[in-house]
Amino acid sequence: MQVYNGIDFIEKISKPVVTIGSFDGVHMAHRIILRRVINLAREINGNSVILTFDPHPRQILEPDNKFELLNTRAEKIKLLEEIGVDLVIFIPFTIEFSKISSEDFIHHILVEKLNCKKVVIGYNHFFGHNREGGFDLLYKLGNELGFSVEEIPEQDIQNESISSTKIRKALAVGDMMKANTYLNYEYTIHGWLREGEKIFSQLGYRSWILEIDFDKKLIPSIGLYFAKVHSNDNDWHAAVMIDLNETEKLMIHVLLVGDDSALKDKSADLSFKYLVRKCPEDSDCSDLKKIVDAIIVQAGYHDNE
Repeated sequence: MQVYNGIDFIEKISKPVVTIGSFDGVHMAHRIILRRVINLAREINGNSVILTFDPHPRQILEPDNKFELLNTRAEKIKLLEEIGVDLVIFIPFTIEFSKISSEDFIHHILVEKLNCKKVVIGYNHFFGHNREGGFDLLYKLGNELGFSVEEIPEQDIQNESISSTKIRKALAVGDMMKANTYLNYEYTIHGWLREGEKIFSQLGYRSWILEIDFDKKLIPSIGLYFAKVHSNDNDWHAAVMIDLNETEKLMIHVLLVGDDSALKDKSADLSFKYLVRKCPEDSDCSDLKKIVDAIIVQAGYHDNE
């Protein structure tokens, strides 16, 4: 998969089939659109092209709101590559770019820069200044400029339409099973394992802190989770406690099941499986050791499956 930062220096693309969006989470509804783009490109021996934005538009247009992302840029690239996308173009999103009209976007980017053959958009998708562009405008200009347009109908899962917003709401209450179902993968946070604090070490277990350097990554709600950690080419089952420190910062405490002595300061991917229980914000869980011991037993059960 080829990845471009910006639209100006892209080499000529053969028969591009294009879709546009932020694609935060690359969730189930996104994948329906992406697979359609990939299939259409293959039918014409062309290339599937994803136009996305970095940073996320809401981070620029709503600077005073705390807006956290489901994916880092690297995570999004990895997910898109796994699906089979040919090219990803990250358009730097600025205030100036946000003022481009949808017609100019179609003329100058979709047609002049990309020479697109087909555009695929999701149900009720809008783009351009003040979100004035949508299927109707694409269809009208497509007839004039020589490209076709396809709109994917709204898709539901378990009678609820999938959206990044609903995934964020599930993560905000620790409903990892719902979030993971919508995503079609386990929600993952990347970071580094640092020597831990009191949460698990006071119970007699080695305690790690997962330190992350992307401050816009959404962290699930306070609570105790069953999770998996991939680091140093190995996998561990883990108990994960998310709580607030003295400065009201969310901390991710990790207990790895197995010999983890070589993991200090190692890169790690933490994938959440499910919420075991919520705890008060001061993390005063009086039966914490009993719960953690039960997680250790559960991890052993999984290892023996």
